[in-house]
Amino acid sequence: MNFGRLNLNLLRVFDVICEERSVTAAGERLGLTQSAVSHALNQLRALFNDELFIRSGSVMIPTTRALELGKKVHQALIGLESAVSAEKFDPAQTTRCFTIASGDYNGTTFLPAVLRIFRARAPHAQFRMVPLGMNVVHDLDIGRIDIVINGVSKVPARFSYDYLYSETMVRVVRSGHPRAEEVLAGNDSDVFGRVVVNLSFGDEIDGFVSRHGLSQWSATSVADLGDRELSPTQDWAAMVSNFHTAMAIVASSDMVAELPKRLVAAMASKFDLEYRDVAGPNQGGDLVALWHNAYGNMPDVVWLRDVLREAAQDFEVSR
Repeated sequence: MNFGRLNLNLLRVFDVICEERSVTAAGERLGLTQSAVSHALNQLRALFNDELFIRSGSVMIPTTRALELGKKVHQALIGLESAVSAEKFDPAQTTRCFTIASGDYNGTTFLPAVLRIFRARAPHAQFRMVPLGMNVVHDLDIGRIDIVINGVSKVPARFSYDYLYSETMVRVVRSGHPRAEEVLAGNDSDVFGRVVVNLSFGDEIDGFVSRHGLSQWSATSVADLGDRELSPTQDWAAMVSNFHTAMAIVASSDMVAELPKRLVAAMASKFDLEYRDVAGPNQGGDLVALWHNAYGNMPDVVWLRDVLREAAQDFEVSR
């Protein structure tokens, strides 16, 4: 490939297609028509002598060559952006897309407060929340995610974090539960079955995360289950991957769950739930904003960290 023929804008198009896996979505992020993105992609294919992306339905699947290029191109663009914007970052003028990885708890309770600050101070910026998943460590490493909001108990040296706020747990049943007072007090709840929320991405993904030195806050006693063989009627009857599903199950059954207090308080009327504070070792945990050291001191990410801390100050008071 003749490097002199390479237009930097083409690499930006390539990078966004890698992230979005869609020509249409890439165009929306870049402010380009679908035709313009397709034209840029054709130029890239000619330059690299590779298809780069193969359409499968509405999804663009990267080729092996595109996967090899993707990480290097993304890191190079971040480095270039850092170099040209190191002296000053103006949130009022930026059109940057900030990406935060988090779960449904923060999406319902905390991030709306963050977005209010965004709209007031960075009206042209884009904000994207992506789910936590097995690629979270990789995406932090390459700068595809700016910050992860979650609980952590072990952080490798290449990451840093700010404490944001603490959360406590409540025991939850549906309104009209036949023995609500007894179950909310922690007595005989096993008779009705528990709904356990597993935030560990599943065994295979959790193993991946553990090997990379990043583990997350577990909001339920599932972290203590270990390798015990459990009777569903004694310890748990259902395991789900998010808090909203747990609330929906509790609302339509006589089962009980232990869930974050702010989330339950916000959604109790919608799901018609009753709740009570949990006592004992499984009371909750701390939530942090975590970033990669290679990108965390860039002016735009520093601004984002400040926004999160500011939003968290009022949020902590609401506990």
